[in-house]
Amino acid sequence: MAWFETWFNTPYYHILYKDRNFEEAESFISLLIKDLQIPKHSKIIDLACGKGRHSVFLNKIGFEVLGLDLSEESISQNKIFENETLKFKVHDMRDPIYPEISKMKVDAVCNLFTSFGYFESEDDDKKVFGSVADVLEDNGFFVLDFLNEQWVKNTLVAGAVTTKGNIDFHISKRIEDQHVIKDIVFK
Repeated sequence: MAWFETWFNTPYYHILYKDRNFEEAESFISLLIKDLQIPKHSKIIDLACGKGRHSVFLNKIGFEVLGLDLSEESISQNKIFENETLKFKVHDMRDPIYPEISKMKVDAVCNLFTSFGYFESEDDDKKVFGSVADVLEDNGFFVLDFLNEQWVKNTLVAGAVTTKGNIDFHISKRIEDQHVIKDIVFK
């Protein structure tokens, strides 16, 4: 089993990242929607939605949203936000979305907060793109958020300690073969 299939489902991931910035997410989504000019009531999939902060805000401002994530724990926690036009489901982004998960095609798919790039196989990346292409309406939008290589190289912090509750998370980062490697050690 790959690291991302277990890490995002652990309580430690949820402890470490419990303080995500909702205002930043809302500001980013507002700018994105304005720039793309996506009409209200459009159908949007938040692919690899994590804790659902983008999904919830998209729904709040008038969109029909389906949040998908591999983490059963995240989806379980997100269920409290569900309503008629906001749903969450466990889903591996490499697997087909349409028509298995979404019975309808959608106007946009968003893969935000660097939720792409974990797979070791280029074929897995291609599966994601194929799944997204199949679920999008003609002229639909695919928004893929990824790191700016030069900015990462210039600003990478090699090591830090973050304390959450009574847990010290020792986080180290390095660049290997054009990949950011992040190690998290805690007791």
